[in-house]
Amino acid sequence: MSDTYRTPRSIFRLAALAVAGLFAFTAAAASAQTQPEAIIPNRITQPINPDVRVTLSHNVHPLAIPKYDQGAAPGSMATGRIMLVLKRSDTQEQALKQYLGDLQNPNSANYRKWLTPAQIGTAYGISDIDLTTVTAWLQSQGFTVEKVPQARNVIEFSGNVAQIQRAFNTTIHKYVINGETHFANSTDPQIPAALAPVIGGIAQLNDFRAKKNAVISAKAHFDSETKKIKPDLTLLCNSSGCSYVASGGNILFTVPADAALIYDTPNSALNPNYSGTTYDGTGVTIGIAGDSNITPQDVANYRAALLPSQYSSNQPNIIVDGNDPGVNGDAIEALLDNEVAGGIAPGAKINFYTSADTDLQNGLFLAIYRALDDNAVSILNVSFGNCEAALGASGNAQLNAAWQQAAAQGISVTVSTGDSGSAGCDNENTETTATHGLAVSAFASTPYNIAVGGTDYDVLLNSFTTYVGTANAATSFYRTALSYIPESPWNDSPVSNTGGYNTNVAFKDSNGNTNIVSAGGGISSTAVCSVALDSNGNCPGTLGPYPQPAFQSSVTNSVSTGARSIPDVSFLAGDGAYGALWLVCSDDQANGSSPTYTTSDCQQTSGSFTSTTGFTGVGGTSAAAPAFAGMLALISSANGGARLGQADYVIYNLAAQASLYPTLFHDVATGNNSVVCQAGTTNCGSNGFLTGYNASAGKTAATAYDAASGLGSVDVAQLLANWKKASFASTSTSLTINGGTSAINVTHGTALNFAVTVTGSSPGGAVSIINNSGLENNGALGAVLTLSGGTASGSNGDLPGNGSTPYSVYAYYGGDVKNAQSKSNPISVTITPESSVVEVGANMFDPQSGNPVCEDVGGNAQTPTCVGQSVPYGLATSVTAQVVGTDCANNNKNCSSTVPTGSIAFANTAGSLPGSPVAIASNGIASYNNFLNQNQSLPVAANGLTATYGGDGSYSGSNSAYNVVVVQSTPTGVAVSGSQTGSNVTLQAQINTDSIGLAPSGTVTFAVGSTTIGTASSPSATGFTNAGTVASLYQVTIPASTMGLVNGSNTITATYAGDTNYAKASGQANIVISGGGGGGSYTLSGSAISISAGATSGNTTTVNVTPASSGFTGTVNLTCALTSSPTGAAMLPTCSLNPTSVALSGTKAGTSTLTVTSTANSSALTYPLKNIFEAAGGTALACILMFTIPARRKTWRAILGLIAFAIAISGVIGCGGGSSNHGGGGTTAGAYVFTVTGTSGSTSSTGTIQVTIN
Repeated sequence: MSDTYRTPRSIFRLAALAVAGLFAFTAAAASAQTQPEAIIPNRITQPINPDVRVTLSHNVHPLAIPKYDQGAAPGSMATGRIMLVLKRSDTQEQALKQYLGDLQNPNSANYRKWLTPAQIGTAYGISDIDLTTVTAWLQSQGFTVEKVPQARNVIEFSGNVAQIQRAFNTTIHKYVINGETHFANSTDPQIPAALAPVIGGIAQLNDFRAKKNAVISAKAHFDSETKKIKPDLTLLCNSSGCSYVASGGNILFTVPADAALIYDTPNSALNPNYSGTTYDGTGVTIGIAGDSNITPQDVANYRAALLPSQYSSNQPNIIVDGNDPGVNGDAIEALLDNEVAGGIAPGAKINFYTSADTDLQNGLFLAIYRALDDNAVSILNVSFGNCEAALGASGNAQLNAAWQQAAAQGISVTVSTGDSGSAGCDNENTETTATHGLAVSAFASTPYNIAVGGTDYDVLLNSFTTYVGTANAATSFYRTALSYIPESPWNDSPVSNTGGYNTNVAFKDSNGNTNIVSAGGGISSTAVCSVALDSNGNCPGTLGPYPQPAFQSSVTNSVSTGARSIPDVSFLAGDGAYGALWLVCSDDQANGSSPTYTTSDCQQTSGSFTSTTGFTGVGGTSAAAPAFAGMLALISSANGGARLGQADYVIYNLAAQASLYPTLFHDVATGNNSVVCQAGTTNCGSNGFLTGYNASAGKTAATAYDAASGLGSVDVAQLLANWKKASFASTSTSLTINGGTSAINVTHGTALNFAVTVTGSSPGGAVSIINNSGLENNGALGAVLTLSGGTASGSNGDLPGNGSTPYSVYAYYGGDVKNAQSKSNPISVTITPESSVVEVGANMFDPQSGNPVCEDVGGNAQTPTCVGQSVPYGLATSVTAQVVGTDCANNNKNCSSTVPTGSIAFANTAGSLPGSPVAIASNGIASYNNFLNQNQSLPVAANGLTATYGGDGSYSGSNSAYNVVVVQSTPTGVAVSGSQTGSNVTLQAQINTDSIGLAPSGTVTFAVGSTTIGTASSPSATGFTNAGTVASLYQVTIPASTMGLVNGSNTITATYAGDTNYAKASGQANIVISGGGGGGSYTLSGSAISISAGATSGNTTTVNVTPASSGFTGTVNLTCALTSSPTGAAMLPTCSLNPTSVALSGTKAGTSTLTVTSTANSSALTYPLKNIFEAAGGTALACILMFTIPARRKTWRAILGLIAFAIAISGVIGCGGGSSNHGGGGTTAGAYVFTVTGTSGSTSSTGTIQVTIN
């Protein structure tokens, strides 16, 4: 199904009491033109129902997977400022795109009429009432609304993780990846469906930051003898690879004067080959965005040493948005951007925007949006990147909105393409082989920014002195470059980069390691929805590429795929591997070698470098992007400081002119940006390199463009001189519907035939069919027709209905690299409603697994239907209705993608459905569910479901058929536990379910055997377990002496009686209790015994352990003892019991056998030795021994005599004497009494057994 209610999320778990570990609850400068005041309709038309939600799909980071999951993030963790991305209506989006095209169309009345942020917000933002509604909703969820930029494309807000999870129905987890800790949402966020028309996403709910594209490659010092900057380590390369060796050597540390000469900037003070009017960026402001602060002295050193003195005081203006990030690991990036941009355009003012990262927001985005809102810069540079897949739908939307806003304001945005070659989703800093296939940076891939790639001077490897001289003097600002240096795509991954990617051989360092360091470039693939958005603006399909922008329409080589490809242009990004990199004046803190600022590069003594002067060498596309930002500032300066906007329109137009391309551009003809990949991974070729992309030779953009280097690099002076030669032919567009231009009046769903003709200079590209209906679903047509020979045609029935009210339909041609935009003649259409059918049913899922149980609407054909089935109570249930045209439903004909608007009223014969009527959410589907409110679960009954649709301009009203879903009680499980505190015992029973419905109610009885020891009539707590299912906790506290409990282990049975929704169940657990027993009694009894002395038969009796009438449960331990005997009796009888304990339960008696042992009478006058010991304790033997020991052993005999005496005293017997007369030596005849004692805990009882010995 296409709605967003497939699987309940773990956020459904409610906070509740956790006891004994069982109940685990989750708890300005622009020349702005006056625009007509736009009337912005309110798009939030339904009450905010938190139970009816829309999933913002494709917003889980690719690395937020179970493999790295360490569990939930603390709910109290602060989010810092994050952004709610707002979206425009279809009408607004169409209008803005058309206006952005007009801004670059010299034939349009809106040419160069840049807007202010406030004008963008007024014309293309959400309405005041909608804005108030959204901010109020955020505040109602506990968030603080920090800021609403004037353009109204985002709302900055802050809170904590618990609030995020509750408001957006997602979970934030901790992930550890390669030793790095990250926090990210584990499920796609959800928003109330009522807010879906204006909310495009949340950016972002993770801390996977954009990474800088700067590479610190080498340190260097000034050689005071040779007057050269020499590397501390020299990179030596040959056919088998490259390695650093000690001592100074040949590396070009590119300074502003080198770049001025190589790329021919129009500044004679820095470029000796230029003799015209100097343009240095004066009157232009460049913006730099970052997430670290800098030490200004570093930039001051750079300007003082490497630029003419008049530029020394032109320091960057540091603007911190929110919290100051301080100098952190990205400081080198900030220094590189500020110094390189300022070195190319030393007269330009630079505003450096920076902001600290928050827990879930990269400070870079805060800096970017601050720069756009200030509207004080003409060019904005961003040298960071993250791939499209990593940012997800919301992150890509956030960037697209930002760069779109910049284009409307006339701000040219330069963005580096990344440093991992064609493997944009792999990290060149931590990975040695690519594993994620071909990908590009989301920061650089929108149609509204200029993507700047990287080149290298590979020829220096063997021809260094041809292009680099030895003169290196302060008077020439330490320039050593002699001329333009031929370029190749920057690529350190192969041994050499002279051919196509299929000829690459992996370079390995001295440790055998490969690398994926190369200039980013390729084709957009996962940025925007690949299918039509649903009515909530959500993507029901997969993410696909940005479409190819009009300015790239002339590209005809192998990368022309109908998608946006990058880079647009490229400049030096080498990291020294081939002998060139950029010089940066940094410091030990920014370079990461010291926690504090102590030593700075580029220091001079008396205006000159000394042997102690240090330098930092940096490579990466991070250097190329600010270099081009500086170049654009020179062009803007030459045009009186005018803003250039999305300058790609002009750049590609000039490149498409065969007479200009060789003069304005340096074609990069050989090499590639393919990097080493892991065999078997996506896009990995047989030679172990990714399958793309190669440089290509050409004489115009059509053939010279490639995804390894774009159009190549530029000759700035020539580009500036020819800037105004960009020429766009006027076009005219005509439209016919059904072969004519007459008014159309048809029923919705009727297929219409559209035909478009565009005249101009061999126009290419695409045309769109648009309308001015202003209807909520007016983007349904979505028709983009590709021109062929100046014509395009197509057929569909998706124009939205407006009852009997006509509106106009147009064809809009977006232009191409040579042709301007134009709009066709209008055709009046009246689209009346078609009859409709409402299909109603339920979609149900197992709460624990999330697997579908049954689906009626929009489900999988392999899943059984719910209607007519019997299902357990409390399944994750979406009662769903879908509106389709009758002809489509009955005949599968004239099926339109126009989304019905309005709401659907549900009814249920088993009870009313709260929240009805429900707004139609996506693709004609309205859903009512129990995901958040348990009482909205379908009751245990035969549920007769119906749905009624009131109709709109496209579909007439209709009623559904009567469909029955039978809900039965759900099985339960009982988990028993117990604990003892002092003399009290607490027993617990958790009633577990596979349900998200109401919690179990009713009674739980606790018992030992058949004895009830406690009853709980209602639960002490209810909530959701970690499995995402509802449970109830029952609890009783009783004395340990409660009847039935015993000292030791007790088997406790808890029986749940069930209720309307849940079935009866029981469970057991063994609970150890100290001091148990009580609350009952028992008696001991047995029959008398009469035996002859020494009898071995008839000498037993049964001891009965009999509970009182009230019963007794427990183990009774038995002992016996002789308690009465005749006076002077000898040879006393003894007793024993078997068994020595009996278990009682209730009123059933237990038994044990008592055995009496006595001694038989004898006529012999002497006793055997054995009897002597038994009678006298061994004394007799001692006496015998004493009187027979020889005299010579008198000492030993005396000792033995003492022992015998002691025994005699102890045993009351002596030598020569015996016991009293005992009738022949057996047990004395007479009456004896044995007492049997039974003990169970604190309960005891005794009984007597009469024994007569004859």
